[in-house]
Amino acid sequence: MKNRSRNNFGAAINKAVSQAPLIKE
Repeated sequence: MKNRSRNNFGAAINKAVSQAPLIKE
């Protein structure tokens, strides 16, 4: 169940990185 939350978070970060590659954490 926690995996689902992490997956969503990862997807959001992936999208953010796509728009802001400078913010690579």
